[in-house]
Amino acid sequence: MTDFKDIDLRGGTCIRKQVALFEIQDHHRIPYGKYKIKVLMDANNHYYAFPNVAFKDSNDNVDWVCGMGPTILTAVQESIDSLVRSIPSFVYSDGQYFEWSSPEDF
Repeated sequence: MTDFKDIDLRGGTCIRKQVALFEIQDHHRIPYGKYKIKVLMDANNHYYAFPNVAFKDSNDNVDWVCGMGPTILTAVQESIDSLVRSIPSFVYSDGQYFEWSSPEDF
């Protein structure tokens, strides 16, 4: 066996491999000035990029976003774009409006 796609999942439905981790500095919008994006690849060579932070509205509804694409960079760009669009300008850098993923997830 030479590829993760060849692993017998024994009934499992999906396998993804972490292929990249990016750290983005954004002192204007994000509390603490930075966040991470984890990129996974599935068995069909599709890429999924997940930021470790999300916007949380005043009712504590969290808007987790991700990016998808045919390349790592396309997925990361879509993830950044989605995250930025989800954050209203009036809450930039206000920590009460953000939810962070568990550190174990990154």
